[in-house]
Amino acid sequence: MMSSIRPWAEEVLQSAVVEEVPLTGGMSTALSVVTTASRRRAVLRQYPSLTWSPRRARRAAIGEALVLAALAGTEVPVPTLLGATADREDLAPAVLTSLCPGHRHSGSALEVAAELGRVLARIHSVAPIGGLADETTATVRSLRAGRPPRHGAPSALLKLVMQSVPIELETRRRVLVHNDFSVSNVLVDGDRITGVVDWTEAGCGNPGIDLGYAYVSTALSFGPPAAEELLRGYRSSTGWPVDDLSWWQLVAASRLEPDIDTWTSSANFLGPTNLTTAQVRDRFNALIDIAATRIRGNIK
Repeated sequence: MMSSIRPWAEEVLQSAVVEEVPLTGGMSTALSVVTTASRRRAVLRQYPSLTWSPRRARRAAIGEALVLAALAGTEVPVPTLLGATADREDLAPAVLTSLCPGHRHSGSALEVAAELGRVLARIHSVAPIGGLADETTATVRSLRAGRPPRHGAPSALLKLVMQSVPIELETRRRVLVHNDFSVSNVLVDGDRITGVVDWTEAGCGNPGIDLGYAYVSTALSFGPPAAEELLRGYRSSTGWPVDDLSWWQLVAASRLEPDIDTWTSSANFLGPTNLTTAQVRDRFNALIDIAATRIRGNIK
């Protein structure tokens, strides 16, 4: 824990911190469970990212705090926000939350596939939250500039995405989007999801941003049947049509393409330990072939 954060955390928790245990996860943040002298436990997220600017790190902390506060009392399972340093320029960005029950998913079968879809539908039932970035606009601007949204590099796949942007995309409804929704960012207990975590990339935008990414990431790690189960769960819980899903799948694929050969380690950690890089690549190629065929059919 950063030395400047300890007094703040102890003030929020109203007790001295006597133990701090680092957690795995959080590519751009540092996570730990802190325990106080009164035996209270909480999760501390700090933002000492080597890839983010100080301004970007503070914006991420502010966004996470905004989302957790807005989701309190809703049907979306999230940690309770205990405190944030968002309004403290004298402190490094940090967020303190309750410790959710459950654990990271592990195992070759994704029993929570349908539940992932249902929980995502609940997230998308939440109206845009003031102060968050407009991810639909950001997506369109990135594509116009010839680069994939968020991550990735120019490619033939990206060219097809750019050629097939849905008509009037920027005028379509916005909802709360997680922007990194997958089994890697939920906690589970059996077939139940007990918490959706890591809201540092959250914004407002088209539901396809989340649904396309969740579908692709699930298909790569657990296979197409699990991804279809997720989609069925989503459709069963929302009255909105799933617009342009094939296009959003290609957007997600263009975001993942540069790292596809390293995806296996993530899949092995959360899912099947015997999944190989070749299998992940085969699933990726098959998925984009199907989605691209549908997209090209719509272009003609």
